Amino acid sequence: MMLQPAPRGGAIAEELAAWLAAAQPSTLPPAARETVGRLFLDVCGLCVAARQSEYIRATLASVDRGGRCTAIGHEGAFDAFGAALACRRGGRPRCARGL
Repeated sequence: MMLQPAPRGGAIAEELAAWLAAAQPSTLPPAARETVGRLFLDVCGLCVAARQSEYIRATLASVDRGGRCTAIGHEGAFDAFGAALACRRGGRPRCARGL
């Protein structure tokens, strides 16, 4: 599957997101599907392991909990930004500690 140009004025992130949303697992090579599965499991484990750390508690205290999104390892719902931030920080604990 080839990436299509982003809509006029669109960001590269929008182009990538559109490509990912349209991707079908059956069109990816088996090794790519296995790698994606392993990476997803790894990030989920990191999020769960980091969920009680001081920097994740501080992150969650600063985000909006009024949305419909899930932050891996946490109860309740968050807005999209809050869930993405919590998962990003939880999925990269060694990097986040230095922030």
